[in-house]
Amino acid sequence: MKSKKRIRVVNKYRFVFSIMLMSLLLFTIFSTAIGTLTASGGTYGQYITIEVSAGDTVWDIAKTVNHDYMSQKEDVRLIAYAIAQENSLENYFIYPGQELIVPISDY
Repeated sequence: MKSKKRIRVVNKYRFVFSIMLMSLLLFTIFSTAIGTLTASGGTYGQYITIEVSAGDTVWDIAKTVNHDYMSQKEDVRLIAYAIAQENSLENYFIYPGQELIVPISDY
């Protein structure tokens, strides 16, 4: 008759940490596989060019565009992000006289 080998946990903290790390790794792999960690952005079909006035911010322009040009209202944060992406704005700083390409409708 063969005796079963017992496994003994020497360091409980290292064991718990290892289990948590493996669980996080499996969750990340599973989430990525089913696509829950990927963000989908809108694609825009029409654009306008706006000249920045003194005191304008990307947020103000996004709110105006959302109110005046969008048939289906969007989250203003998404519009501000789209403006920054279209104009390669790294830090959302704009200045008077600057021309911005602004997406106004999505397809």
